[in-house]
Amino acid sequence: MKKSRLLREAHEVWNRTSEPGYHRAWAHWREGKGEVFWKKRARDHKRRFQRIQDLSGKRLGGGFAVEWGVGGGLNLLALHGHFTAFYGIDISEPTLQECCRRAQEAHVSNFIPVWLDISQPASALTTVAPGTCAFALSTACFQHFPSKEYAAEVVKVLYDMLQPGGLCMIQYRWDDGSRFYAQKDKDYNKSRNCIRFTSHTIYDFVGICKKAGFEVLSAVNMALANSNYTYLQKSQK
Repeated sequence: MKKSRLLREAHEVWNRTSEPGYHRAWAHWREGKGEVFWKKRARDHKRRFQRIQDLSGKRLGGGFAVEWGVGGGLNLLALHGHFTAFYGIDISEPTLQECCRRAQEAHVSNFIPVWLDISQPASALTTVAPGTCAFALSTACFQHFPSKEYAAEVVKVLYDMLQPGGLCMIQYRWDDGSRFYAQKDKDYNKSRNCIRFTSHTIYDFVGICKKAGFEVLSAVNMALANSNYTYLQKSQK
């Protein structure tokens, strides 16, 4: 019962982006976060995209990319030019519509929106076929998940979407041992819990990734921002 309640609450929260207000900022809509934030974060993620290529010794060009939690389209607009197709997965229909609007404004023609039933993460594989993507990413999304187990399920789905040797970059909320960032198990939207509901230690998250089958290229701790980035690669076999 607790699991189904949390899933329902999360669905309700993220579909409130149709209403003006702070939910749009949480979902990283351009109008919610502002132009300065968008430009700064886009530069940072372009740099990280280059970093994962350097770590792996691979150069990405063409092929498919997939983003879990596409939000307002920040990563799409920053990285779409490197790929033939860019899948954007989200549980929020209003946010997917916003992303489509931003893509149209920027004349992006390779965006493929994918709506996801929050209770069935693996259902995304019916649209993004297993073994087809060269690159997967998720930023500012894993902290909103309803549990660590849900995070592990999504990591495995991303692994399955990648082709052999494919690269993956995931940002997650760091569990620094404080009560503020401790894992939550109820009241998804109380006191804005949803923006820091799930967090991981580095060892915890690296373990989840390895269990899914990933090789961990690097795990970066950004203590001041309470956000960690993990760079991953699927086996070539």
